[in-house]
Amino acid sequence: MPKLRVDDGLLHVELSAMERFRSGHDSFSVELWRVRFIVTDDGSRRDKLGNQTAGRNRHCGSFAKRGETAFVHWPKAGEAVIVQLTDPAWGEIIIGDKNAKEVASALRLEVVRGKQAAGLQ
Repeated sequence: MPKLRVDDGLLHVELSAMERFRSGHDSFSVELWRVRFIVTDDGSRRDKLGNQTAGRNRHCGSFAKRGETAFVHWPKAGEAVIVQLTDPAWGEIIIGDKNAKEVASALRLEVVRGKQAAGLQ
């Protein structure tokens, strides 16, 4: 699973070499002020991601749907963490994880702390 972490006012999405290969993207960062909210999905959206525009695996890469672009790394069926953004490059970041609820809770806390430290809240 890609690593999601908050540091210096940024949300970092760190991909391993295999994850970069599968998704067709490098690791990237998004400013914390662009994070709208973080939710989880039980797996119902996995086959409704839209048209895949990049990536070498069926559920990994860039997906476009109704003018919005999402970065997706959801190779196995199950839950996912969904980060909604106001970013010109990505509308959503979707990361599949069997512990999605715990990851989302921890990430929400990190984002709030990061925004407070950066003076954004």
